[in-house]
Amino acid sequence: MDTPGRLYRCALCRKEVLICTACDHGNRYCADGCAEQARAHSLKQSQKRYQQSFKGRIKHAARQRAYRSKANKVTHQGFPPSPPDDLLVPIPTVKPKIASHEPYHCHFCNRSLVKFMRNGYLRRRIRRPHPLFDRRKPHYEHHP
Repeated sequence: MDTPGRLYRCALCRKEVLICTACDHGNRYCADGCAEQARAHSLKQSQKRYQQSFKGRIKHAARQRAYRSKANKVTHQGFPPSPPDDLLVPIPTVKPKIASHEPYHCHFCNRSLVKFMRNGYLRRRIRRPHPLFDRRKPHYEHHP
């Protein structure tokens, strides 16, 4: 059965993306690895900010001092590492792209979607009990 989906633009590559309700967890990025790229960029910026702080500079200086104090200084290159004994070269596995002929399908799980899309997030309905009385005021009027 066709399910409703959400249409949004990837925050990194600006590609239009359709996502079904089952896969939608507040996504901002497409399924082409943009989330990993954005995370790597964010970590790099965070590390840069830390290196520029006083605490980061002190720790970096201590780490460099410890590295330079090691006595295993080598003046000649060693032998190249021996090749592995494996017969086959490992081939990295890549997630296969599922081609769909339907114009409306989820870009994450390839589920078919209805023609009408929503542009916003699903709102969670919060049910609050209706108070019988106002708790800020006393239940009774106290007259001396």
